[in-house]
Amino acid sequence: MLSLVITAIPSLTANECMGSFFELDPPLNLGSFDLYETWFDDNSSMTLAQKGTYKGVDGIKEYAQFAYPSSPYIATVGTFRSDFSFVSFDAEKRSCKMMAKYHSRFQLSEMAGNELFESPDINKLEWRFDDQKVGFMNIYFDPSFLAHFFSALSTPAIDNFVCQTMRDSCPDIWAANELTNIDECEAKLAALPLAEGDE
Repeated sequence: MLSLVITAIPSLTANECMGSFFELDPPLNLGSFDLYETWFDDNSSMTLAQKGTYKGVDGIKEYAQFAYPSSPYIATVGTFRSDFSFVSFDAEKRSCKMMAKYHSRFQLSEMAGNELFESPDINKLEWRFDDQKVGFMNIYFDPSFLAHFFSALSTPAIDNFVCQTMRDSCPDIWAANELTNIDECEAKLAALPLAEGDE
């Protein structure tokens, strides 16, 4: 005799999906790297519009650490305001999408001249209800912010830091670039374009 067991999956509403994201404890905070496995998994991705896609907990963390005080280039980051809005709900995937707008202030480190500036950015985020994880996060910074940010990082002190790090921690890269001393490395680094590709 064949028996069939059907398990009903309770229906989900957009409000329940969004609510589960806003009720996270602790709430999603990209600066809390030790909690990334709470919010992300190997199926999560983060895409910076002008750079590329980072996948999984470790890939997302590696990118995000560059933009917080865990980076030697950033002294502090603060958010003045954040606003979230509903975008869409997919009942079949049991996920919801939202838009987040941020107004943030960055202060760069001493080797970046203690530069202080503000920036808006906008993120689109998918929340997977059943997994209670971020599906994807797409981040967009205005090209003028990125140009300003990376120009501020173009200092002799940072060139020296990068060259010392390459020499001491990445000897294969140092050798592949046929470098023999820090001055030579700094000159080559300073000659590189600030960025490549389209804005």
